[in-house]
Amino acid sequence: MSNPVHQILSVIAQRGGAPANILYSVLCREGPFRQVTTEMFTDVLRALGHPETGLIEQTDGASPKIIASVFL
Repeated sequence: MSNPVHQILSVIAQRGGAPANILYSVLCREGPFRQVTTEMFTDVLRALGHPETGLIEQTDGASPKIIASVFL
């Protein structure tokens, strides 16, 4: 799963953050990781956002998006 992780971080960095559904759409529904299910993708996002990993976090507000903690 290192390639999807790299691409998730790349899209987040490129766009300055993105909602989870947009990340999934760009990378999995329309992109190179079509074999990745929504459940698998959610698990990857949760792992990246886990406090011990701390690579991403979700913003609060009316339009939450995922941002990369490493770029803060």
